[in-house]
Amino acid sequence: MSILQMSKPDLIPVPDSLTEAVVVDHAAQLVAQDRFSMTALARTLGVSRPALYRFAGSGDDVLKKVAAAGHDVPGMGPAKDRILAAADALFGTRGIENVTVDEIAAKAQVSPVTIYRIFSDREGLLRAFVAGISPRNEAMAFLEQADGPLDEVLRPVAVRMLVFIRRYRGLVGTSLAGEGAGMLDRLRGNQRTTRDALGRYFVAQMRAGHLPEQDPVPLVMGFVSLLTGAALLPPRTDDTEEEATWLVQLFLHGATQ
Repeated sequence: MSILQMSKPDLIPVPDSLTEAVVVDHAAQLVAQDRFSMTALARTLGVSRPALYRFAGSGDDVLKKVAAAGHDVPGMGPAKDRILAAADALFGTRGIENVTVDEIAAKAQVSPVTIYRIFSDREGLLRAFVAGISPRNEAMAFLEQADGPLDEVLRPVAVRMLVFIRRYRGLVGTSLAGEGAGMLDRLRGNQRTTRDALGRYFVAQMRAGHLPEQDPVPLVMGFVSLLTGAALLPPRTDDTEEEATWLVQLFLHGATQ
């Protein structure tokens, strides 16, 4: 090979030490310093730009590999957020027992190893997902601070529940029977639920004389079942507030009043 040929950048050989892991590691460092470019990466690696392109593909290809390795890449969002967003999309339509880690990783554009590094295992990912989507904290705070007529208090709770169940129709539907029946409760662990808050609220209303004394459990189950059934069926109206008002009135007064 002539000196002229050797001087051409695209003919400079790629060192045997250059691996995908090395490229990703150096690219991640440049991204973190807000200095990423294929020119800067080639310079850092000590190879020509043409050789880098032949080995690693385009700049977008490199950034996707950086993101897949679990590093934060501008424009792609933090890896954890992307994983939870992918889990949200898949679990919401197919249920938590029917989606694999590999499917979530592919949708989030990360490697399965990244999911295990961030969440330890599939169970850890499920717990983080359930904690992030549950409306219970908002509902519990509202019920515990509520002061007013029963229908005015229960209506916004009903709205939240209708919106949540419809957003996660697949998740709720597949968790009502079979393997998924007790999975959500197990994932919540000892955390209080909306059902707990409703039970305490109904007991407080009984003590205040606004409800007849009775076992609060059937009241809670009746309210939750009514809303769950309505949310899983086609809505009777596009106005969720109106639907919630109607359902609360049905719950409080029955179908004949």
